[in-house]
Amino acid sequence: MAVDLFQLIFQEILKISPRIISQYTTVQDQLLYLILIPHVILFLFILAFSKGIVARVLGEARGSFIYLLSLVVYIFIVISGWYGSFLIPLFNAWLIVLLIVGLFLFGISAVIGPGRLSEAKKFAGAAAETVAAKTTGVTAKRKAFESEIELVTEQIRGIDTQLRRGGNTVDTITFLNNQKSALTAQKTKLEHELNKL
Repeated sequence: MAVDLFQLIFQEILKISPRIISQYTTVQDQLLYLILIPHVILFLFILAFSKGIVARVLGEARGSFIYLLSLVVYIFIVISGWYGSFLIPLFNAWLIVLLIVGLFLFGISAVIGPGRLSEAKKFAGAAAETVAAKTTGVTAKRKAFESEIELVTEQIRGIDTQLRRGGNTVDTITFLNNQKSALTAQKTKLEHELNKL
């Protein structure tokens, strides 16, 4: 009777392939690795998936639609045979990787300690800001210098155009030449500062 019940659950309902069932010989192993671990991870995935979809479609998470979509996705996964063919090994491997990463992070936090961890985060943040200032800050300064040089160059072109037109008085020509000299000196200084970057 018990064998028939397990065969009904594993092969008929959950559609777990006999190859996967044969990897776990005891009933305890079958319950743990074929039902408990994969279902917990599957339910976490389905719930997150359903919340995301419902929130995108309706604009907010509504409980009844989340549970309805979760149920439909679960039934689809089981009936299509995904659960029994490739999700069980995937979820079991995922749990092992997650445990290894969790143990690694626990070991690091035990060695470093919570107080030092916040100091390390502050140091990493300061280092990231310094790198950003050196890279993007230089780029922003370069663009500012280039746009200012372009503006001064445009003003010099305008003076040249006004001088070529003719009909200017001697005072106007002197004023325009003095302005052009000042703008040329300013452009040279800006180009020198730009080359320093």
